[in-house]
Amino acid sequence: RPGDTAQYESMAIAGKMLYFISAYLLFDGLNIVISNALRGAGDTRFPMWAITVVGLFLFALPCYILYKHQQPWWALWIVLDLEILLLCVIFVLRYFSGKWTKFRVIETESAKPCTAEDQQGC
Repeated sequence: RPGDTAQYESMAIAGKMLYFISAYLLFDGLNIVISNALRGAGDTRFPMWAITVVGLFLFALPCYILYKHQQPWWALWIVLDLEILLLCVIFVLRYFSGKWTKFRVIETESAKPCTAEDQQGC
């Protein structure tokens, strides 16, 4: 409705939220690509632990504290953006460290060809 102040306030908040959402999507996209590249190379435990530790101590706990102290909505978005940025940095550093190159995804032993008698393991 024209002249509805609540609508203007909502639109102003939504415009500000788009900045936080845009930052989150940028870093989350990088996070998804790099963490899945590590997992695909066989480095599965490191991403699991990084996501668990960072998610618990640098996202869930701060969000709970901010919520309990009735902080504004943007404080929660800042925590979310910083958490996903930190995960992205952690995964980039892990990727460039090269530790993932030491994992073996495919066995090096030559597999014997499958025959009609030996259907087990084929």
